[in-house]
Amino acid sequence: MTPNQILKTFRRDRDMTHEQMAELFGLTRARLSQYESGSPIPPDRIQEWANNNRLPDWARGMAYQMWLASLEQQHSAIGDQISQLEHLVAARTC
Repeated sequence: MTPNQILKTFRRDRDMTHEQMAELFGLTRARLSQYESGSPIPPDRIQEWANNNRLPDWARGMAYQMWLASLEQQHSAIGDQISQLEHLVAARTC
C-alpha cells in the first residue's frame, strides 16, 4: 500500500470528510485530495505528522505507516535501478 492509499483508507475508515481530515493535518482540502490522488507526499511532512503530539494517536500511527510505506517504495526504486545497472554492465561486457 502506498502512503497515498493509507491516507485515503484512514480517512474513509474514520468517516471523515476531506475538509475534516485536511483541517486535522493542517492542509487545504485541495492538497489532501491531491495526496489521495497520488501526488507525492513529502517525507518531511509525513515525519512531522508522526512526531506531532497534538495529533490523535491514530493519526500519528497512520503517519508512521505512511513513513514505512514511503521507505518501502524508495527501497523498491533503488532495487530497480540496481537491476538496470547490472543489465547495462552485463551488456557492455559481452
